[in-house]
Amino acid sequence: MNRSGKKGLFLFFLLEFLSVCLRQDSMWMIQPFGLAVCLGLFLGKQGAWREGDLKRRCRAFCLIPAVLFAVFLLAALGDGLAYRGETWREYQRFNRVRAELYDIYGKPAYEEVRDILDRFQVTEAQYQAFCNGTILDWEISVECGEELVAYAREHGEVHPSLWEVLRMTWQDYFGDGYWQVNHLAVSLWAVLLLWVLLRRRFVMLLPILGVAAARTAVWGYLIWQGRYPHRVTHPLFLCEIALALALLWIECDKVGLWRQRALLLVCCAAVCVTAYQSGKRQYYYTAEQNRGKLAFMEGMYEIQEYCRCRPENRYLMESVSAGYYTGSALDARLAQPRNSVVSGCWYSNSPSMRAKLAEYLEGAEELYLILYRDGNESSHPSVKFLEEACGSRAQAADEITASHGGTYTVYRFEIRR
Repeated sequence: MNRSGKKGLFLFFLLEFLSVCLRQDSMWMIQPFGLAVCLGLFLGKQGAWREGDLKRRCRAFCLIPAVLFAVFLLAALGDGLAYRGETWREYQRFNRVRAELYDIYGKPAYEEVRDILDRFQVTEAQYQAFCNGTILDWEISVECGEELVAYAREHGEVHPSLWEVLRMTWQDYFGDGYWQVNHLAVSLWAVLLLWVLLRRRFVMLLPILGVAAARTAVWGYLIWQGRYPHRVTHPLFLCEIALALALLWIECDKVGLWRQRALLLVCCAAVCVTAYQSGKRQYYYTAEQNRGKLAFMEGMYEIQEYCRCRPENRYLMESVSAGYYTGSALDARLAQPRNSVVSGCWYSNSPSMRAKLAEYLEGAEELYLILYRDGNESSHPSVKFLEEACGSRAQAADEITASHGGTYTVYRFEIRR
């Protein structure tokens, strides 16, 4: 391998590794697309089937899955080192259970699973609080959660048929629920197909068909599982856009006649119109969201300041009430010391969160819950749960009116247990 090839292979490894560190699950879904394109280009390469050339290209192609194997192996080793120990393994089991109940199968009604909950001594208040996002200290054990998942899997919605999966897989290509990012992908593939047909570059159909097969498999699996939110589907569309642009770039090197270049420019101009429409819709949507989030985040800082000014108290920020706040990770105010903990999050029951919660509540005789006022807060599952856990009735101790107009009730609980 020459120096240029080694440099490209190193950059491929580095980008894959950084992407896996950022979001491993998304990278698992994207790999079939890239491998399909690489395999299609390999099979369609002129002279690829000559004996000497075939061996050399096979060795070069095998480097790609070897790099991917090394990247995911390093990620697995990192996870194993970071989350070693029985407590972390128990938490990972719990996290898988919670993800399946919250995101895939749904949480069964209390009456449906009462027999399971009674066997594990889980009260109705504990279960309703868990379903509402309040997870403080193993109110639902791993074993109980696994039985709930088994019940939800057995009695949940029936998976769609194969024909329905295939229909929905390609229907989303032309729908209007992705701010036209899907339309941009369609227009790029249309340009590439037109280019292939006009120039009779039929070998380029191999990577295109490979992407179509990978897309059908990945999207079909997501639809069959009923799990395809925007944070999952958008990376898939962006992956297709990147691959289509890469294939067009490869073809640009083979453009000779000025008429062919002009045709390519016209097609790219049409794609730019679609890209502009998609970008405009995304910009306006993001700008509107950011305006709302800025107001909400100011309210969060005010609530944090309220808690900091009362260091003798212990505050729980109810998880759904805090779910409105998704500010910038670069905002330094988020990193300031807090006199509060959230009542439930994706890291609840992890060893570090449990240690933090135990340290925060150590020696406390009273506990305060901050809950968004919607007219039904006195019967909120978190209030009922804390009344049962603390052994005392909730008392409305104060209220906070944030600058964004929202009002929060501060409930006080005496810890008698």
